[in-house]
Amino acid sequence: MKQLLLLLLFVAPTFSQDANGILKKVDATQADFNSMEFKATMEIQSGSRNLSKDFFGFINDPEDKSFMEYTNPQDKGTRYLKLQKDMWIYIPDAQDVLKISGHLLRDSMMGSDISYNDMLDQGSYSSKYNADSLISTNYNGADHYLLSIIAKDDNIASYVKQDLYVEKKSFLISKVVMYAKGRKEPRAVKEFMMEDYINLGRLQMPQKMIAKDLRKKNSQTTINYTELKIDVPLNDRIFTRAYLEQ
Repeated sequence: MKQLLLLLLFVAPTFSQDANGILKKVDATQADFNSMEFKATMEIQSGSRNLSKDFFGFINDPEDKSFMEYTNPQDKGTRYLKLQKDMWIYIPDAQDVLKISGHLLRDSMMGSDISYNDMLDQGSYSSKYNADSLISTNYNGADHYLLSIIAKDDNIASYVKQDLYVEKKSFLISKVVMYAKGRKEPRAVKEFMMEDYINLGRLQMPQKMIAKDLRKKNSQTTINYTELKIDVPLNDRIFTRAYLEQ
């Protein structure tokens, strides 16, 4: 028994270093940017209903500032501004601004499988999560790490736990399962699949993302990024209430 305890004392720190080391490598592949400009389309499938939306946006200081605007006819001029933990939405028909904060950030955006937080939440995993467990697995015919991460602080992270399917060769994420608090243990509530990665120089980003809200039946949202640019110069005015309401 004493030998077993000694073995565990030596093995546990090694595991923790390996798992957190892989998490940092994941961050290095896709979260290493100062600013971003993007354009995308969103396809929402919910039962027999199909919706298509177009939008563009900017991210500056990934964990703090984001702006997004819809351009399709039905939603044209609808804008979102996120500053740290708070978000505002401008509704052109009402010419009014509403603040979305706290638990409302978890609500569905435009009837999709993606919440407000999901869409605009950026930054490194390492800043918000600690690695909890690490195993080898196969996903879509390729060798992957299955890396479970636990939130350092519920007030900072959007989910209490996430499972990352990380391709071993590239350290790119193929799939993420998100967990919310449950009565006894965390329960899976979302799945995101990342596809068609492109090289942007210092990092790689998926051009296609498929989201599923596991609490909904026959529902899926696909985002296709038609343009992705990083480290572009952005005017600070974009991330202000005045710009949101113009």
